[in-house]
Amino acid sequence: MLLHMIERLLEIGKCDEMEMNVKKTKVMGISRPPENVEYINCLARVKTYDARCTSEIKSRIAITEAAFNKIKSFSPANWA
Repeated sequence: MLLHMIERLLEIGKCDEMEMNVKKTKVMGISRPPENVEYINCLARVKTYDARCTSEIKSRIAITEAAFNKIKSFSPANWA
């Protein structure tokens, strides 16, 4: 499977006149089979299995609202 993927990558790269340095290419092996997950948080981004961005948009809106409410609570109008 992995060999097939690398061969396919090399084939696609040749179409665009790109080469892969096989000596520097490393592969990470995982001892357990991959899991099917609904979403993951990676580098402050929400990646979903179906590549939709609605959950990321909702997450960003919630973070923005929380930050705004925090700033709003420190305004001079609330000090009286």
